[in-house]
Amino acid sequence: MIEIIATVESVEQAKALLPVVDTIYFGEETFALRLPHSFTREEQRELVKLAHQAGKKAMVATNALMHPEKMKLVQEYLAFLKEIEIDLITVGEPGVIYVMGQKEELQIPFIYAAETLVTSARQINFWGRKGAQGAVLAREVPFEEMKVLAPQLEIPAEVLVYGATCIHHSKRPLLDNYYNFTKQEEGTSKHRNLFISEPKKDETHYSIFEDSHGTHIYANNDLS
Repeated sequence: MIEIIATVESVEQAKALLPVVDTIYFGEETFALRLPHSFTREEQRELVKLAHQAGKKAMVATNALMHPEKMKLVQEYLAFLKEIEIDLITVGEPGVIYVMGQKEELQIPFIYAAETLVTSARQINFWGRKGAQGAVLAREVPFEEMKVLAPQLEIPAEVLVYGATCIHHSKRPLLDNYYNFTKQEEGTSKHRNLFISEPKKDETHYSIFEDSHGTHIYANNDLS
């Protein structure tokens, strides 16, 4: 059974998408990687309510690499998500799974989403036995390998079929470092629409931006 999950960038977009998708996906930047918009707590509450009124699911991204300063905030956020009755969360950091396992009141159904690391049925099934409801398959897994992998899975796998693909992530502020080295004062957020190109290949335009999680570089073309 195929289900459609759509990332939303506004409450209005969620309202438009809910009639045609099974799950809406969103979150806030502190705990999530590469979302088109960081929603306030009240907006997240509203999105869950809208999804449930439509008979659909709401899934929140908590898939960031939780360094110590962010791990201190995880319990409070999980408690909030539990309170608004979120259906699912995505998790890439085993520390978040550990936190949920320590307190029953923080346990939320989760999808294992460790980005490029999720490449084998054995690995996905391991996390399924640890409680995962599904797993996000690495974007780099070719279709021919998916056909071999799929029959071995004990839980569903999510596959990207449309949208942008991140090809590099670094905790380091690479753009800030570059501008400091070249003595330039420039913004580094996604709203700057910055791109980098390969030497002598002007047609290449890799989107690049920084946020609290570091530097993110996207593939030259969106997947369709």
